[in-house]
Amino acid sequence: MATVRPGSSGDWVAVTYKSYQGFVFGDYLALDSSGGVGGGTTPPPASGLNKGDHALVTQTLNFRAGPSLTSTVNAIANWGDVVLVTGSAQNGFYPVQYMGQDGWMGGDYLTLTDQPVSVPSVVSGNPGSAPATSQGQAMVDYAMKYLGYPYVWATHGPNTFDCSGFTYWVVLNVLKKDIGAGTWLQISQGTPVQYGDLKPGDLVFFQNTYTWGLSHVGIYIGNGQFIHAENETTGVKISSLTSTYYASRWYGARRIAN
Repeated sequence: MATVRPGSSGDWVAVTYKSYQGFVFGDYLALDSSGGVGGGTTPPPASGLNKGDHALVTQTLNFRAGPSLTSTVNAIANWGDVVLVTGSAQNGFYPVQYMGQDGWMGGDYLTLTDQPVSVPSVVSGNPGSAPATSQGQAMVDYAMKYLGYPYVWATHGPNTFDCSGFTYWVVLNVLKKDIGAGTWLQISQGTPVQYGDLKPGDLVFFQNTYTWGLSHVGIYIGNGQFIHAENETTGVKISSLTSTYYASRWYGARRIAN
């Protein structure tokens, strides 16, 4: 029997088997009562879950802001995670609490379990407190001018931004560097920085937000905070790295400024 571990991607499930770590195609796995996986069929969908029940996620699943397929995806739940049901189903979706956040999940991919609710794996230690370089501070000062500007998907200034479009715009205008307008392009720029060594101006990256894997980026401004184009509701705002939501989705950081 294999055990599900963090890191699944799409149809491929991250597992540990006899001390080895690897990936197995989801069609060849089924969850058992202990939370491990083995060959077989997927457990049947939930039927009549009640408030207070624990529900097992039976495949990589969108965690949405509302009970519909058009509702915003706030995060991606991993195969094998356990959520708390917080109310009655609507339109086939259950209100649940997942990693400390309230939202909705499709009932077809939830099944009753007696396992404990999953808790976030939070990045340890405190964010860096070193003073900014002149370039790093210039990035922060320029970024702060856009506080409150609207979020629009696939835009990178000057009046609207998505997350990587915002970081692209700031770096381009302050440092005159083109780092690309996508998170996967930007994570390869500059030099890597450890969580405890952050300086203002560093790019901070997050995973498993609206989609699985690397999915969000912002600019560290110091004191454990970062500025970012978060979503359509909030626009460009300041958030805390130590909040449960972002601390549990930490991916890494890169230093672009000298």
